[in-house]
Amino acid sequence: MRGFRFLFVVLSALFILSACSSKDNGQVIDEEEVLDTLEAELIIPSELAVNEEILLSVKVTYGAEIVEDADEVQFETWRINQKEDSSELTDAFYDEDGIYSIHKAFTEDGVYYVQPHVTARGLHTMPVQPIIVGNPSDEELQQLEQKNNPEHSELDDQGEHGDH
Repeated sequence: MRGFRFLFVVLSALFILSACSSKDNGQVIDEEEVLDTLEAELIIPSELAVNEEILLSVKVTYGAEIVEDADEVQFETWRINQKEDSSELTDAFYDEDGIYSIHKAFTEDGVYYVQPHVTARGLHTMPVQPIIVGNPSDEELQQLEQKNNPEHSELDDQGEHGDH
């Protein structure tokens, strides 16, 4: 009888430990998967002239993986301090190696913003980068300098939020 009780306790303990162990294994999360993020790196020519068609591009990656099948990639462009009045949204085409692009010509000298809206792998990212086209006015250059101050940004002025 004593041996039966000992065997019962040992088997019960093994059963409980194996149940806990399988429960823990079911909750193991691959750290690489959790740390992967959707990245969108803008590729813009260094010199931009008025009325010259250029290629605005974004390289899309998810962790170390090149994204060739993004759900949606669009480029939004607008002139500094005129997002509400001059914002344009253009669908991008897939080029190669995770690069999505649009053809764009700016019709006036000035400071503009380029913001790709990228949706892939269930995530959305939309970095913003200022660009200078031709010879902008001193006023626009001063506004750009003020916008680059960490306490003040173009998106704050426009009432935009990073979660749309």
